[in-house]
Amino acid sequence: MSNQEIVRQVVNALNVLYQGASLTEVAQANSWLELYQKSAEAWTASDAILGSAELGIEVRQFAAQTLRNKIINNFSDLDEPGALQLRDSVVTHLRNARSGPQPLITHLCLSLADLAVQLGAWKDPFGDMTGSFLSDPESVSCLLEFLAVLPEEFENDRILLPTEFFRQRAAELLTQRAGDLIRLLVQCLQQPDLKADAHTKVLVCFKSWLRSGEITLTMVQNTSLIELAFAALKAEDDSV
Repeated sequence: MSNQEIVRQVVNALNVLYQGASLTEVAQANSWLELYQKSAEAWTASDAILGSAELGIEVRQFAAQTLRNKIINNFSDLDEPGALQLRDSVVTHLRNARSGPQPLITHLCLSLADLAVQLGAWKDPFGDMTGSFLSDPESVSCLLEFLAVLPEEFENDRILLPTEFFRQRAAELLTQRAGDLIRLLVQCLQQPDLKADAHTKVLVCFKSWLRSGEITLTMVQNTSLIELAFAALKAEDDSV
């Protein structure tokens, strides 16, 4: 069956779920979608759906959720070149989805974080994502979302990794990047054209890394991060 035909079947099955068909039809559609999500074809079909702007947002959100589940549960299906190609594709989807909706952005960021945790060939997720998203004020929120969920995905007990690889990866992606993260958050708060929602995401990101133990209050006491964050929040309150 062609990828195009599989995409068509996914769309049809989701339409049955969303349009209030009979209980029997809904059950059949749900069963088919569950089998589809476990199939090898779900990799390429989900990627194709996410790249199809003409498809409804519900369909693309389902594809993003499916892709994330595949990355967590079936990462071993991918060889290194395939995993890197998927990473590039999801980065493109995230850039195209930068205007929302938020659930789609969150699922794509989680997918990238789950790839980063497991894909040793992705040498510098922090630097790559910063380079791709920091220069565009419309995309900074996507970068902050990715960085916020990254330490959380290291605690995802559905991702099973050898202990030594896990420790090495956590050191490379988190511990060795904590100082860079603080500087990045300060830089974001200093951008005059930063969107209001990004101010909130700065705090969410900071809280996530603080909770993970990778950042301590001692590390930020000699920076302007806290002062800038409170100033940003006050400016938002004053504008309401």
